[in-house]
Amino acid sequence: MNRVIAGLLIVLLAAVPVLAAAPYRFGPFKDDLFRLPPALSTSADGSFVVIPFSASRYVNGRDAVPEVKAKAKFVSTAVDKDQQDLTLADGRVSVKFVAVGDIHKPAKSAFIFVHGKGGNRFQGVDDWTFGGNFNRLKNLMVRNGGVYLSPHVTSAGEDGVAEVGLLIREFAKYSPGAPIFIGCASNGGDVCWTLASRKATSGMISGLLLLGATSNISFLSSPAGSDPKRYIPVYIAHGNNDKVIRWQAPQIFYKNVRALRPGYPIRFVLFDGGTHGTPMRMTDWRGVLNWMLSLRG
Repeated sequence: MNRVIAGLLIVLLAAVPVLAAAPYRFGPFKDDLFRLPPALSTSADGSFVVIPFSASRYVNGRDAVPEVKAKAKFVSTAVDKDQQDLTLADGRVSVKFVAVGDIHKPAKSAFIFVHGKGGNRFQGVDDWTFGGNFNRLKNLMVRNGGVYLSPHVTSAGEDGVAEVGLLIREFAKYSPGAPIFIGCASNGGDVCWTLASRKATSGMISGLLLLGATSNISFLSSPAGSDPKRYIPVYIAHGNNDKVIRWQAPQIFYKNVRALRPGYPIRFVLFDGGTHGTPMRMTDWRGVLNWMLSLRG
């Protein structure tokens, strides 16, 4: 009898479908507060979107002190208990960085923010500037098993590339295969493009976010820009009133990518009325990162 029952159990268990694990995605956090307004226009394929930006609504409406301190409802500082100011060194390369989460423990993902000229490692972890949007990013990463890293980059050239590259390799050592997203602001975009173009680091990058940043058409001649199996999703956000880096240059880059690499995963969000810092205030991190993750399956 026991053998009969055991046999039946085996048959029944074999008939039960095995449920695949749900793909990794970022869950919501203050989505209602940071929701973007309806688009003014959208390209036929949805890859180019124009979003209206109003300073009275998105600066004065979100900030208790305009461009200095966000209103409290946009910020949750509980995440700061996991924040540390650290230094990582390997040979001649040393990088100071602020980490939210533990880079030396297995994590599900990482986001590295690269500041532009005049910035520093504290810019990307400031809870109160840019309408609290960096605080939202920190919370999204930690609440979803990820790590957020904001390094001090000494230049947008080889030194900066080496510093961010060291962080990428260190994270990948403890979290092999976990997606790594890099967001670059202003001329920090040069760091993004160089890392994405080089064989040693491009394969570890799961997405680039260019925030009022520079562009580089030579990227298309690199393996990550020419081999569909190695494509890196690219998100570009720019304000059309940006006086530091004019929006037309990244638009030309976007158009070249669409023409020369049909099907390349690229999105461009133009904030109508936005300035140089608008992408850091307005980018919907969750929406962008989940789009990039969806391309992985």
